[in-house]
This record gives sequence, structure tokens and C-alpha cells, in this order.
Amino acid sequence: MGAKTKIAAAVLAAGVLAALQPAMLPGSDVSRAGAAAAPKVWGIGGIKDKTAVQGLEAKVGRQFGAVRVFLLWNATFPTSYHTWLATTGRTPLISLRAQRGDGSLVSWQAIADAAPGSTLHTQVTTWADKIKAYGVPVRFTFNHEPEAKDSAGNGTAAAYIAAWQKVITIFRARGVTNAKFLWIMTANAFRVGSGDRRFAIKWYPGDGYVDELGTDVYNDYTCRATSDSPWYPLTTEIERFRQFGAARPTKPMWLAEWASTEDPQNSNRKAQWITEAREALKAPAYDQIIGVLYFHKFRPGTPCTWYVDSTPASLSAFSAMGADPVYSGRITSG
Repeated sequence: MGAKTKIAAAVLAAGVLAALQPAMLPGSDVSRAGAAAAPKVWGIGGIKDKTAVQGLEAKVGRQFGAVRVFLLWNATFPTSYHTWLATTGRTPLISLRAQRGDGSLVSWQAIADAAPGSTLHTQVTTWADKIKAYGVPVRFTFNHEPEAKDSAGNGTAAAYIAAWQKVITIFRARGVTNAKFLWIMTANAFRVGSGDRRFAIKWYPGDGYVDELGTDVYNDYTCRATSDSPWYPLTTEIERFRQFGAARPTKPMWLAEWASTEDPQNSNRKAQWITEAREALKAPAYDQIIGVLYFHKFRPGTPCTWYVDSTPASLSAFSAMGADPVYSGRITSG
């Protein structure tokens, strides 16, 4: 996403992309639980097609190690785009939402209660078979951010936990060994009080059903009508998440989405925020975090400038992060 190596000419961009073959990438496998000090996977989210991924890689001068993939309940999988990710060494972090393409929601309780032979049970087994047949290492998430308002119509925390456990049980029974099951909550879920319905532990399916822990975290500052927060460093935003993970030291952790808006009064502040995050995550306290995927997208209806190339400075800072060996990790096994 950004661009330390600013590739202005199309010919040069094509040359860089041609060089970005999986076999040429530096880095080592970080799929092991508790792989202290292993290089972290550096990736991207918010992009939905091959052209966009390659375009951003041309700007930053390297291939992403992982790409976030969002799928609806009745989505086609794999598409040619998903196949391309699989065959080029870009590990997909797949999030399957319990919502159909027409906007209708799939009840978590109905999934939990689905009996063999029922439509819902068959749909879950079909997803398991598709992920298994995909054949490459993936991270699989059932309904990320379940506590957020977008999922309020799916059911309660208890229903979500029961549905997660049902889905994972079916996946395991169908022999899906190429997927690690990644549980993802908003960073705010780890910060709210224990009396809040969104409190993270209320949505945790249990250590036996979760392989890895993830969070989606944003420095919104004042860019949303519902947010008028201070400008926070990334490490401040994720501290409670870090503590949650530290209590489960065998669970690798991901920043499945992370991003910052620009400060309208300081055009270099976002770039500095990215640079500070890059350096801070090198500390031993963050060895458990094995992957960081920047969310390169604009939130509709807001002035939030999350795009990593919102300014040349932020692009340069992000590109420098990608060139840092600490962020050269790759996933090579399920």
C-alpha cells in the first residue's frame, strides 16, 4: 500500500511486479504458535481484486504476505481472484459473514441448532469442503466483529459462541487441516467495561475452538460523527487486546485490520503514526503478534482518510515498514 519506492512509470511497475514471485520473497514461516521474534506477516485489507492488489504492491515495491478476504454466506468461492491469491503465496485471511447477498441475516442460533441433513448444516459442510479443497494455508474467521452493530440482528453472544463452535466442529470433522481458526473482535471490545454487552470475553468461543486471536483497530481521531477521541498511538489502542492474548500465550495474534485517519492540521502526523507503530511492534511484548494487515479503504459517509496513500508521507512510511525485515514473515503451513 504506500510507496517508499515511488514507481511512476507503468513499465517500471510491471518490472517490479514481475519480480514479486513467492519464491523470491524473504522471510520465514510464522505459523507456529508462540513463535517468538519470528518475522511478522505484512498484509493488506479492503482491496477486492487482483488489479488493485498489484497496483498497491507496485507502489510499495513488494508483495503482500497476506490479504484479507470478506465473504457472504452464499458467496462464490473460490473465484479467479481467490485462486490467484492461493497460487501466488498471498495468504488469505477469510472472514465468512452470516449474511446473504440480498442482505438477509443468517441466525447464529439456527446455525448452532442445524441438524445433519438440514439446509443450514449442508451449507456449513459445503463451506468446510470448499476451504479444504482450496488446499493452501488460510486463516478462517466465522463472522468477525460479532459484537458490532452490523451483526446485532444475528443473535446474542451465547448464540454466536454456539454457532462458532458448531462451525469449527463441522470443519474439523470434514478434515479441514489447512485452516487456522482466527477469532476477530474490534479493539473496542477489549476496552469496554465488563458490564457492556460488547465486552470481548462474553463472545469468546473458548480456547479449544480458537487457534489464533485477532482484532480490528482504528485511530479515528475526530473523523466520525460518533467519535471525538484523542489521537492515540497504535499500541495504546491495542493494549487491552495485547493483555488478553498474553493470558493465552500459545495463541498467535493478528492485527487483522489497522489504520489511521489523517490529522487535518498536520499532514505528517499519520506518517509518524505508522512509523511509530512499525517500531513499537518490534518490542518483545508484541512477539505474539504474527501478522499486521493495514485496511486500505474509505469509510462511506465519513471524512476518514484511512487509505495508506492518503498523503505521500503516509505512503512512504508504510513502504518503509514493508521493507523492514521484521515484517517479512510468510505463512507456509496450515
